[in-house]
Order: sequence, then structure tokens, then C-alpha cells
Amino acid sequence: MPLVKFQQRPNSERLEQYPPMYRAVYVAEGEDDGTVVEAQAIALLAPQLLSGWGILYRQPLKTYRLGHKLYDVEVEYGQRRWGVNEYTFRAKIGGQPIKIMGGYETVFTTTDAPDFKNLIGVGLDGKVEGVDEEVAILDLEMSIKYPVGVANLAYIKALYNIQNKTNDRAWLGFATGEVVYRGSDIGDGTNVEMEATHRFSCSPNITGASLCGLTVNKGGWEVLWFLWERTTAVAGGVTYPVTRAKHAYSVRTKEKANFAPIFGF
Repeated sequence: MPLVKFQQRPNSERLEQYPPMYRAVYVAEGEDDGTVVEAQAIALLAPQLLSGWGILYRQPLKTYRLGHKLYDVEVEYGQRRWGVNEYTFRAKIGGQPIKIMGGYETVFTTTDAPDFKNLIGVGLDGKVEGVDEEVAILDLEMSIKYPVGVANLAYIKALYNIQNKTNDRAWLGFATGEVVYRGSDIGDGTNVEMEATHRFSCSPNITGASLCGLTVNKGGWEVLWFLWERTTAVAGGVTYPVTRAKHAYSVRTKEKANFAPIFGF
């Protein structure tokens, strides 16, 4: 294997303080195979540097072919990234707007008010207007670095096949049906270790809740709807037309999948 000659390109150094980062570019001569150039650069260039902000770690190299047996090799040192099979996560807690027709409890009424079974906005004609409300949603991003050969095209296809599906068994402390897989961002570094960020949304299951006068069960990502009936209610000697929930239905609209073998956690 020919020895590649490396020489730092003049005025190529760049130093930043926030976040700490050092970058330089080297000219590599004597080898036309980019993988050989990269391998020798990895062996030659220091894996870490001592700076005024502490130790900076070498990031994945970038190589650019300029011509026959001529390359630019860009090296960057920065704060340490996670290692193979390590992961980081981010969480966002928020709400998802929906229209609801009734609630859990009516906490106050005036005297002789008819009982609408916790419906919201019942008109004189008995129609229910409902109200715009938010339900709690937890969004998770899990980032992981995979070893060489794991996150290949077959793995990407497996991710595609479970997109928008829910967990078919308990997973990461969540009950069956509470987590939906939203998708992933996947990037391949020059050192062929694959980094991926997986996105999930979580919504709790409901068991034995009293809604609109009925006791209901609902999976986290199932759709709950009611069959209504028109009737009357007498309050204070006055007969009112009312709409009441007669039956409740919880419908699963998403397929299920086993997440653990695919994500490895």
C-alpha cells in the first residue's frame, strides 16, 4: 500500500468557541483510492485535541476527490458524540387539538336544569355543538448510532413497513397501543456507522372512563365515537328536547407491530 502524503492546506484552520470546534483541511497525495486515503488519515490524525475548552474529539472525516491521486481531507474536532449502540433522546410534551362532544363530569348547573349527561353545548333543537379541546401528547425522538452493517437498506425497508403503526405489546414502559411510530431520519457517515433518529408519539389508553353518560374504554390511538339518540328530559316542570349518547364505539385505525426487534430497545 503506497504511503499517502498529507499536508495541511494554508489558511484552512477554523476555530469556534460556541460550541467548541476546530476544523482543518489536508491535501492528500499519492493514492487514487478514497477508502485508502481515509484509512491512512484516520491512522495519522490525532483522535483528540486538548483545547482551552477541554478535550475535543475527532468527528467523522470528509474526503473530496480533486483529481488523480489527489484528495482534500477535512477533519473536525468537537464535543464527543455518542458511541455505537448508545442513544440519546428528546421529549416534547404538548397537546393535540380535537373536537369533543362531552366531558367526564358536569360540576355545576343552575336550579332545575335538565341532565344532558355531560354533553357540551346542547341547543334548543337538541343538537350538540361540542367544544375544541386539547388531549395530552408526548413526542419522543430517540437517536442511536448503529454498528457497521446493521442499518442497511433491508433495515430501512423494515422501518418503512411499520411507519404509522402502534406497539402491539408493552414497550419502553408504555402499554400496548399507546405508542405510534412516526418515522426516522437516517444518515450515513464516512466511517460507515449509521446514525438514525426515530420519532414516536405517545397517547394514554383510557379504561373505565365515564364520558357522555357512558362507561368507555379506548386505546391511545383508537378513534372514539358515539351513536346519539333524540329524547326528552323534564326539569322544573318543563320538557326539553335532548340528545344523549346511546352507544360508544372505539375503532382501531392503525395497524400494530412489534417495535423491540426493529429498534433494539
